[in-house]
Amino acid sequence: MKSSKWYFNSVFYQIYPQSFQDSNNDGIGDLEGVIRRLDYLKSLGIDAVWLNPVYPSPFKDAGYDVADYKNIAPRYGNLNTFDRLVKEAHRRGIKIIMDLVFNHTSNEHFWFKNSQKMKKNRYSKWYVWCRNPELIKLNRGCWAMWVAERYESYYHQFTFYQPDLNFGFPDLPRENGNSYDDPDIKALREELKGVVRFWLDRGVDGFRADVPENLVLESGKEGLHENTIRFWNEIRDVIDSYGDRALIAEGVLYHVDDIKKARFNGCFFILQNWRLLTTYLEEYRKESSRGKFFSPEGGDISWFVEDYFKEYNEVIKYDGIINMISGSHDMPRMSKVCKKDEIIKAYFAMLLTYPTAPFIYYGDEIGMRYWENLPSREGANFRSGSRTPMQWNSNGNAGFSGADPSKLYFPVNKDYTVRNVKEQEKSPVSILNTVRKLIKLRKSSSCLNAFSPIRHLYLKKDDKTYIYSRYNENEGFVIALNPSDTPRSLTVKLTLEEKEFKGAMYLIPEIFSHETEKIRVEKDLSFKFPANFFSVYRIV
Repeated sequence: MKSSKWYFNSVFYQIYPQSFQDSNNDGIGDLEGVIRRLDYLKSLGIDAVWLNPVYPSPFKDAGYDVADYKNIAPRYGNLNTFDRLVKEAHRRGIKIIMDLVFNHTSNEHFWFKNSQKMKKNRYSKWYVWCRNPELIKLNRGCWAMWVAERYESYYHQFTFYQPDLNFGFPDLPRENGNSYDDPDIKALREELKGVVRFWLDRGVDGFRADVPENLVLESGKEGLHENTIRFWNEIRDVIDSYGDRALIAEGVLYHVDDIKKARFNGCFFILQNWRLLTTYLEEYRKESSRGKFFSPEGGDISWFVEDYFKEYNEVIKYDGIINMISGSHDMPRMSKVCKKDEIIKAYFAMLLTYPTAPFIYYGDEIGMRYWENLPSREGANFRSGSRTPMQWNSNGNAGFSGADPSKLYFPVNKDYTVRNVKEQEKSPVSILNTVRKLIKLRKSSSCLNAFSPIRHLYLKKDDKTYIYSRYNENEGFVIALNPSDTPRSLTVKLTLEEKEFKGAMYLIPEIFSHETEKIRVEKDLSFKFPANFFSVYRIV
């Protein structure tokens, strides 16, 4: 197990750069703004920052439509600013993770502008082109029909503005590049490996790969395509040549294969975290929700735990980990479901004591609210409500920017005067300071790391309470979660053969949402939980 690698022992923080901190008062966050807030991240206990794309782009999809892989969008600064960010972050012991968007580029990328030309050139096969796409039956995506100079249509899994790169789509005609070993396709791969080297040479500590699972699709085939696997192994070899660097998969479908076959260090538990913390999937599919565990009404969490450890127990065999998240730029903020600050704290208690490499989405550590029906910008759609400016203080624009409010990337949520970093700094029981305590405890207690054992002491289907222990030969903790509005009294039976309880006398509450008494360790552990409760007990 590579438990000594920095990646597995880190707490990550995701920054959506447009909305984090504006340093030049143009209404859009930038890299200089991130530099100015590094001390805050250090005080929070953050080990590594994941930056959403900062490359030049026409911003049809908020930067995930990349127009140049080897530069910085002027709205964020320039390469010199980026280099300073890496230097200043490293000076504080914080690592920098960048987004790799290799599934597609912008249709304004130099490569695509040349690929779409009638006259054959070195870029002609770099994208997925076909004269008769009706003959190719792929399970997702669309074809942009006859919009190029050449008499063909191009394939895009996402928007019209994001043509897919070609890693050897087997269904294509040979002249369009249907082989991974085609010299023109190899030239594309070498160019992309050069992109990875470019940023590693500038000191970045790793990458999060956007939609890495579907680089190649083939009619009638499911799972990771062999060409996709071959490519990510080539990228892994490049990264490994720089020493201890991380490669993380977005991780939508194939967690074990991402890590086992494609050699990612970890992957996000995306769909399961969505189901746990949002109602969007149910609303989209017009399904009725049975209730959310982290909500006032409460709900079942046994499905999540079962799914998580089914994947977790497999991936750790291959030196990987599953990444739990508090949220992301792609999903409604968890406050939409949690509704109450105490419930948000309960989720952080789980996130930061679970065997995972945890990611915190900017603003979740102060419980920033999801803004319903905020008008879309740069392709955000419903995601707009999760991309509002970071709320630093009660000054104008929440301390995010000195620009006129009409010029802000997104408007500031109206609750910023009471929900902001400065206000929460003052209260020892705020979400912010609770998160700080949990991060500090995680770092100081080896049994709370990504690989120490976990025991589910109380976990029942359709139950609103979850209790588990984390332990090793040196220490142990019991984490009790009762986030719903329903107070509970319950008993956990012990055999006293459990390693973590041998010789123990008490469970001493260490971090909690409500004052609670110590619990005597006997054959029965008797708990009385108020509503919206969590506690991390030390076993002594």
